[in-house]
Amino acid sequence: MNWVWPWLLAAVLARSDPAQTAQSLSNRTQADLTVGFAKKAFAGMNRNDVEASFKAFLVTVGRRRGFDLVVRTLVFEDSLDFEAAIRSAKVHIGIVPSWDYVTMHLSGFADPGFVAVDQQGILSEYLVLARREGGPRSLADLRGQSIVVLESVNTYSSWPWLQTLLLERQFGTPETFFGTVEKVAKPSGAVLPVFFGNHAACIVDRAAFDIMNELNPQIGQRLQVVLVSPPLLDAVICLNRSGWIAPEHREAASLGLAEFDAEPQGQQILALFKVHKFVPFKPEYLDNMRKLRAEYDRLAKPAAHDSDRSSRPSNDRRSAP
Repeated sequence: MNWVWPWLLAAVLARSDPAQTAQSLSNRTQADLTVGFAKKAFAGMNRNDVEASFKAFLVTVGRRRGFDLVVRTLVFEDSLDFEAAIRSAKVHIGIVPSWDYVTMHLSGFADPGFVAVDQQGILSEYLVLARREGGPRSLADLRGQSIVVLESVNTYSSWPWLQTLLLERQFGTPETFFGTVEKVAKPSGAVLPVFFGNHAACIVDRAAFDIMNELNPQIGQRLQVVLVSPPLLDAVICLNRSGWIAPEHREAASLGLAEFDAEPQGQQILALFKVHKFVPFKPEYLDNMRKLRAEYDRLAKPAAHDSDRSSRPSNDRRSAP
């Protein structure tokens, strides 16, 4: 879902007052816009095609407004590099996975502006699913078994939740506990192999499972929920405090995102990505993610020390505040 944000910003810019914008940009003909993503935002998509498409769209919108919009995307694999780019105003808008956001120190540099509302609402629940007949009844029953994990553009939190579950039960890492671990970008790629008995279990978000169950009720009849995550926020849309052409530019982006679902073009894009609208961020949306990250960091440090740090993610370099 999250690669769509620059398209959304283009519509934001298009709906602001051209006369006001022309005045604020009267002394320059070029405007720069840099959007930062985590690398996982392109899961299951052709990154080059996606980037080329939204850049062309943004440039067209800018020309209609009377200025040249130079669009740049920065993709970050390391959360510390992402944080540094935001703090140095190299990124105007950052789409940050909440798992990483809760470790970043962005106060005074960027503000959490918006979150997306989808079929589940603002927060997502993740499910461990297995077959009812002869399937595992608990996480412990999955030792040495195969599992499929949905990790796509709008399901960032499945993998860290699984890692934390295993650490809490002193089961080690996914790679050592399970027989095989497969990551997929589509819900059907996770659910159907379990449904047909090719894998022992899978992890998907509740909304995806509910949709598949509606389309084929046999899925709900044959599969059972083994574990349920706490409601988690997957991503935060951050707006930098500096680096904009003018304060009005940042304000227009913020107002447009808040009203995006009122625009026909916005409704079409939101529907395509199964997002209903954007709503302002509230600190409590991150409560469960902060607890999850703090628990992971508390447990992962001694585990990493015992295993020569081989089980820790490459971007996990400091604990949550």
